[in-house]
Amino acid sequence: NILRDVLWDNRDISPAHLACFKGARVIPAAAWNRSTEWDNVLGYYDPQDRLLKIHSHLSTDPVELRGNLLIALGESLLGRYIESRRWIALEAGGPWGWRSYEIRLRPPRERGCLLSPAQLHTYLRLARMVPDPGHAGIYRITLNNTDGFIPPGLLFGLMYAWYLDNTCAPIMENEMSMLHWHEATLIPHQVQEYRRKKALIHFFRTEIFGYKNIK
Repeated sequence: NILRDVLWDNRDISPAHLACFKGARVIPAAAWNRSTEWDNVLGYYDPQDRLLKIHSHLSTDPVELRGNLLIALGESLLGRYIESRRWIALEAGGPWGWRSYEIRLRPPRERGCLLSPAQLHTYLRLARMVPDPGHAGIYRITLNNTDGFIPPGLLFGLMYAWYLDNTCAPIMENEMSMLHWHEATLIPHQVQEYRRKKALIHFFRTEIFGYKNIK
């Protein structure tokens, strides 16, 4: 059982991390209908049926299978936290038009989420989502038309897998490469991003994996 082996090899996974999903399923290639708008990750959590879903292609690659299973497991910790999501065009014309990605959260009692409302708020801010000051539960990120970003659900899964085993989410090695530099060598904009990523790691260390006394 690959899930059992993953849990055995990653002792930082607590029993609470297993409460947000009800099973795992391998999906045949012909039935794989996950959008590639955001990523080409082959494992994800489906909040509709609360299953971890893994592409059958991974059955021949144990290393990729374990990594994608951890990503899906991480995503499940957020449960059904999003009620709706949408893109909002802010400025039309040319490749430099602005657009905003907006999510609306479910009420706390409906989220099935491991995180408390305060923890979820902190995480979303670290994931670059900005709360709407006039509407509780709405968060946005504004981008140039050609810019991209990692949505908060996927980022959570990638961070979860990367924290447990940095070989399981190699994309995060690139995302976190800035942390190999000394803060004093960075320009002010880079310092802000450096500190955000350090804070994201601290959040996972303390709030997700429970190492409260480690700085």
